[in-house]
Amino acid sequence: MKSLLYIFLVILSAGSIFSANYYVSPQGNDNNPGTKQSPFRTIQKSTNFVAPGDTVFVLAGTYNEIVRLVKSGTIEKPIVFYGDNNKSIIDGQNITQKYNGLVHIEGLSWIEFYNFFLKNSSDQGFYVDNSSDITLKNNKTLNTFSSGIGFWGCTSILVDSNEVELACNGGPQECISIANCENFLVRYNKVHNGINGAIGGEGIDAKDGSQNGIIHNNTVFNLARLGIYVDAWDKYTGNIQVYNNIVYNCTEGIVLASEMGGILENVWIFNNLTYKNKFLGINVSSNGDDTNIKVKPIKNIYIINNTACYNGQSWGGGIAIGNPDADNIIIRNNICSFNQSFQISHEGRSSKGLTFDYNLVYPFMSYPDEIRGEQFVESDPLFADPSSDDYRLRQNSPAIDKGSSNQAPRFDLSGNRRPMGKSYDIGAYEYFIESTVDDYIISDILVTIYPNPALDYIEIIYNVETGLRPASTDKINIYNILGECVLSVETQHAVSLQRIDISNLPSGLYFVRLGDLVGRFVKIE
Repeated sequence: MKSLLYIFLVILSAGSIFSANYYVSPQGNDNNPGTKQSPFRTIQKSTNFVAPGDTVFVLAGTYNEIVRLVKSGTIEKPIVFYGDNNKSIIDGQNITQKYNGLVHIEGLSWIEFYNFFLKNSSDQGFYVDNSSDITLKNNKTLNTFSSGIGFWGCTSILVDSNEVELACNGGPQECISIANCENFLVRYNKVHNGINGAIGGEGIDAKDGSQNGIIHNNTVFNLARLGIYVDAWDKYTGNIQVYNNIVYNCTEGIVLASEMGGILENVWIFNNLTYKNKFLGINVSSNGDDTNIKVKPIKNIYIINNTACYNGQSWGGGIAIGNPDADNIIIRNNICSFNQSFQISHEGRSSKGLTFDYNLVYPFMSYPDEIRGEQFVESDPLFADPSSDDYRLRQNSPAIDKGSSNQAPRFDLSGNRRPMGKSYDIGAYEYFIESTVDDYIISDILVTIYPNPALDYIEIIYNVETGLRPASTDKINIYNILGECVLSVETQHAVSLQRIDISNLPSGLYFVRLGDLVGRFVKIE
C-alpha cells in the first residue's frame, strides 16, 4: 500500500504538469521557441514568455545583459530561474545603459533565482524593489559598484546561501542591503573582501524601518566597514534576531544604531562569534553624523551568549554600550576576552538601564566605565585553539556551567543543545564531548518540516517507511528560542503528514518536539 506521503507528492506533481519549462543558452537564438532543443539566446527573452508556475533553465555561459522581470508568480506557482551552479554568468562589463541592477525585480511577487553568478555591475547585482515573496539562493555576486544584493521596501524575502564578494566597490549602500523590509530571512550567506569600499560597504544591513526579520549563520569577513549592521535610520525598526553569525576582520563586528532618530527595539543578538575586528566586537552605538539629531533611541536589546575576542588594534574592545539613549540593554553569558582596550564598557554614559551579568571578562583592563557586572567570571576562557581561530571551549574552561538560563538560547553556534552540563555555558559555544555530539545536536532530519521557512502553516512529515508514527497520546509541542512552549496540538494517529496552523505565531525560530524527535523551522510572516 502506498504511503500518504507518496500520494501527497504525486498530487503536487500533478498540479505542475501544465507548467512550462524554457531554456536559455549562449548558443541559442531569441527567434527560437525556448525549448531544450531550441533555446533562447538571452535571459530577457524568456521573461516575456513565462507565466506562473514556469521555470527557466539558463545554461552555462556568459550573458552580457540586464534582466528586467515583468511578470509575477503565485503562491502555488512561483516563477523560477535556475542557473547552472554559478556557471550561468550575467556580466555587466561594457553595458553603458543606466540600470539599478543586473537582475531587476520591481513591483512583482513569487519570483525565485538560483545558482547565478552576477559580476561587474556599475550599480547593484540583484535589485529588488517593492516586491514580495522573493527567493535568492545559491547565487554569487562579484565586483558590484553598489550592493551585491539589495532589497528595498519588500515583504517576505529569503536570501539564502549566497556569496557576495567585492560589493560596494567605490559605491554606496551595503553588500547585502535590507531596507524598509518586513518578514525577511538572511541566512548561510558568505560576505567578504570589500576592502575597497569608500562610501558604503557594510556586510549585511537591516535598516530604515525593517521589521520582523532574522539574520543567522552568515559568515562576514575582510571588509573595510562594519560586518552586520542594524540601523533604524529615521523609522521604527524592530523585532530582529541576529544569531549564529561569524564576523571577523571588519571595522566592527555587529553594530546597532539609530542614526537619524528612529526607534530601534526588540533586537536579539546571540550565539555570534566576533573576533579580530579593527575596533569592536559588538557595539550599541551612537552612530550618525547629523548634529540636529539629539536623541537616538535604542531599547530592549538582548546580547546573550556571544563570544567577542581579540578585537581592537590601536584601540578597541569586546562589547561597547556608547549610546546615552540606549535603555533596557541586557548583556549576559558573553565571553569577552583578549580585546585590545577593554572587555565590556559603557564609556561616556551611566549604567542606568543596562544589565550586565554572568559574563566572562578577561583580562579586566580598568578602562573608563569598563565593567565586570554581576556573577562574572574573570579568568582565561581556555579556548580550544585560538591560534587557529577555534574558539570552542576546552574541557577545563571556567566558562562551563557558569552561565544563566535566563533568556538564554536553547542551542549554540554549532547547533548543539543548551545546556549539556549542570547549567548553561558562557559564550557562543556549549562545551560537549565529541563522542556524544550525535546525542545532543539538534537535527532538521529527525522530523521533516515543510515549508521551511513557513508562513501560515507547517506540515510534519513522518517517515512511515521506517515505522515512525506518532502514538495517539503524543502531542506536538512548538517552542520559541527561550524554551517556552507557544503551541501544543494533538497528534493525528496513523497518518504520515499533519498540517499545523502557525498563523498566530510571530516571526522567529521555533523548535518542534514530538517525543524524543526534534526539528526546527523559521516563520517569516
